[in-house]
Amino acid sequence: MTEPRLWLSSFTGRPGELVALKTQLRGEPDAILVGRAEKEIHFGIPFFFVVIMFCAFLLLGLTGCSQTFWRQQADKDSYRALSQTETDARWVNPRKGLTPDPRSRFFDPFDPDKEPLPPDDPAAAVYMENVNGISGYKSWHKLGQSFSTENPGWLGQFELTPEMVDEDPDNDTEPLPTIKNLTIRDAVELSYIHDRNYQTQLENTYLSALALTLERFRFQVRYLGVGGREPSGSLTQTTVPNTRDSLGMSNRLGVSQLLPTGGQWAVELANNTLWIFSGASAGTSSASILSYRLTQPLLLNAGRKIALENLTQSERDLLYSVRLLARFRKQLFVNTAGSGYLGLLTQIQGIRNQEFNIVQLERQVRALRALASKPGGAQDADLEKMPEGIVIPEELAGRFKYDADRKKLLWFKAMTKQESQAFAALSDDPAWKRSTRELIQILRTEATPLAVAQLESRLATAQINLRTAEQRFKDRLDQFKIQLGLPPDLVMTIDDASLDQFQLISPLLEKLRIKADTLVEHLGFLDVDDPQSEQARESLAQLQKYAAEIKIEGLQIVRDDIRRVQKNMPKRLEGIKTEEEKKLIVSTIERDIEKLQDVSYEIEQENVFLEQISEKLVANQIPVETYGKIVKEMRRRQEILLKLVQALQVIQIGLRSELIGINRFTLGMTDSVGVALENRLDLMNERANVMDARREQEVVANRLKTILDIAVEGDVRTPAGGSQPFNFSGSSSSYRVGVQFTAPLDQVAERNNYRSAQIRYQRARRTYMAAEDQVKLQVRTSWRQLEVLEQNLETARQALRINVLQYDQAVEESNAPGQQPQGGVRGLNLISALNDILVAQNRLIQIWADYETQRLNIHRDMGMMEIDPQGLWVDSYYQNQVNPPQEPTHEHDNTTEDGPAFADEGTGKDSAGFDVVLLPPSPAEQVGYQSGAADNQRVEPARFPAFPAGEQLPAPAAKEKQTFLADPLGWHPGSGSGLLRSRSDDQ
Repeated sequence: MTEPRLWLSSFTGRPGELVALKTQLRGEPDAILVGRAEKEIHFGIPFFFVVIMFCAFLLLGLTGCSQTFWRQQADKDSYRALSQTETDARWVNPRKGLTPDPRSRFFDPFDPDKEPLPPDDPAAAVYMENVNGISGYKSWHKLGQSFSTENPGWLGQFELTPEMVDEDPDNDTEPLPTIKNLTIRDAVELSYIHDRNYQTQLENTYLSALALTLERFRFQVRYLGVGGREPSGSLTQTTVPNTRDSLGMSNRLGVSQLLPTGGQWAVELANNTLWIFSGASAGTSSASILSYRLTQPLLLNAGRKIALENLTQSERDLLYSVRLLARFRKQLFVNTAGSGYLGLLTQIQGIRNQEFNIVQLERQVRALRALASKPGGAQDADLEKMPEGIVIPEELAGRFKYDADRKKLLWFKAMTKQESQAFAALSDDPAWKRSTRELIQILRTEATPLAVAQLESRLATAQINLRTAEQRFKDRLDQFKIQLGLPPDLVMTIDDASLDQFQLISPLLEKLRIKADTLVEHLGFLDVDDPQSEQARESLAQLQKYAAEIKIEGLQIVRDDIRRVQKNMPKRLEGIKTEEEKKLIVSTIERDIEKLQDVSYEIEQENVFLEQISEKLVANQIPVETYGKIVKEMRRRQEILLKLVQALQVIQIGLRSELIGINRFTLGMTDSVGVALENRLDLMNERANVMDARREQEVVANRLKTILDIAVEGDVRTPAGGSQPFNFSGSSSSYRVGVQFTAPLDQVAERNNYRSAQIRYQRARRTYMAAEDQVKLQVRTSWRQLEVLEQNLETARQALRINVLQYDQAVEESNAPGQQPQGGVRGLNLISALNDILVAQNRLIQIWADYETQRLNIHRDMGMMEIDPQGLWVDSYYQNQVNPPQEPTHEHDNTTEDGPAFADEGTGKDSAGFDVVLLPPSPAEQVGYQSGAADNQRVEPARFPAFPAGEQLPAPAAKEKQTFLADPLGWHPGSGSGLLRSRSDDQ
């Protein structure tokens, strides 16, 4: 279109000048008078005023085309409405803006008013270029093309390591980083950044505020004239050849306002101006009319009850949305920390428990196989004489000898496959080959008793269960990633530090038990028939060092556990309701302390005995012929020391099981229900919905009434045929007053709506009753579950002790010398005992996770869960996980060559710094021990007997022999498959 232009000269309105202007206008039919004039057109009105007035209307219309203006205005009004609605701390939300975090996957980095085109489906994109043979819009891509639907820079928050970068230039796939050791705080933060449901909830709240701004605007003075017409203007040139040329302009501007009573007033100014450039009637004519109107309904749509209903409902709807957003934040935290994070920890611990079960099964399979195939002393084969030139390699030293008097080739202990090959290859003599084959056949023959077969079958099943558990964990981890708004192929590991609390056996005691196996191998090389003094001295020195480590390190770590149990005892007994249960707990711990005194005495006696033997060996006071007895005695002492270590493990299991606790919920059921009825935000909304339904009934009932409106309206005009647009005259005015009436004879539809509104009100009442009952049910159910879980924890504690003893007895029966498993009974006993221990381990983590989850649920359902701006529950447990107390930290395994180095006496709090200990602390939190400390350190007196302070512990009173655990729960986090560390690349 040609750009509008204006030609004006010194135009005064004389006929000659009119002809000249007419000629110019004919030459430019699209010309519009939008410029400035040097002189006025004296047709009776200032010409430039008319032009400026029209331009003002034109510019006013153009401002409505700005997308950015309207978006910013909508945000300003909506956010103001949101702030005004948050009048109670229970539904104050820290975030109101719709713009996501720049780190979010769905953050849009582009100008919202100038968005580039997103990626399109190739087949569908064809129809944007050509649809049904018609060429499409050619400028779709004027704002650019985005190559990704998600935020292209969202991975920039993660540090990419070199191995994550693909050097293939043809691969456009972005590398996915690893989120290592995800904590609860990290999970909550990620959910606030990436959770799509949270963004949707924010948008729902914004849309409610946006709807409210329109209802508020309806009661303001608006640029709407009589009849609801918006400001408008027009400029028209009319040419009739050889007859008439004219230019006409029409403008209209009005304002109106809706009144709270249902009435409405409006005022409107309209002007019509006509310039005639030729003909008999050449000249200017301008007429204006000022109209006003006031209407007030008397029956239908009358009164504040009806007029303010939409505004009232919009205000209430925004309040509901704000409350729902506040409740959603509670639900988001519960879902992230409860069923999400705690559920993953439960699965991790279950995998570790299964791995422990497999380790124990493998040990027992090896033990039963060794017991079934163990020869009774040295095995022999006939050999006339030893071949000449045999050189005994180091790996076979002391394993065999030739008895020249009996002409026998003797082999001591079991024989491995490598040893059998090396043994047969020592000589090519046929007699040697025959004798060695006989010995190898005897020693390498494998028998599979029924008990071993049963254990191996159970081992295979356990391995299958482990793989299944690992697969389920990976699936649930992927689901958790999606729950956080992350892609499932992103690599993630979970911070499992809280699972250290389930370590019922310290790594130190487990290392001492494993060290006993090494001593068995070392002592096994000694020949009881021909001992060598240097080897005996070396073996005795190692055995003596082992006994000293048990005395100094093993005893001390268990004593530290007693101190922690004593310190925690007041809190431990707080939740116990009956005196009988309290007495049982106290007596159980007293028995543990008594057992430790017995074990301490026996360990001291073993150290004294070994010291006496060592002194005699060093002084060469033992005849050579008695060395064999010394070797046998050392082996027996090694077995005794192993049983003492196992006894310490049994005691430690009992003590640490007493440290397993929970964050107790102390509010009663009645009070809990009362708090919920008072504070549940969604229940508040349901209660308000009943009132909404009741008000709707009144509004619908109003529609049954007669239309009876009073209307007052009038006009004030300028004189007809004049040229003064503002020369209003009273003689040219008129006004009207009337009543509008419509008979309510066809009201069936309104009748039906009214009856439906009554039914909706009754439904709303019932819905609220059901919601209130559901709230009561949720709180009561959670409360009962908390009570039962607390009781179950006490039962599980006792069951763990029983299962440990059951396993100990099964192991001792299976390993009893001189007895072979019969009918598979002992194998079944071992399987049953191991299964019971696995169940007990899984039960402990499950009870803990279930209790904490129910604690989250009941606080959420009571409406008492206050969420801070970071999205975390304002609870000491979770807040201290974010900002833990500054305490010295230690590695899990800080054992040195001289022994373990422990921290100083601690506070007795758990790893998160809480007074209520959730579960036993990790080994790094053992307190009160320094390497080389005296073994007579006392346990601080409390309600339990302390250890004697003297150097020599008194011998325990004669009593029934205690059964000790042969192979207790020594598995600890990190010693298994390392699912979240070494296998993290599989995620």
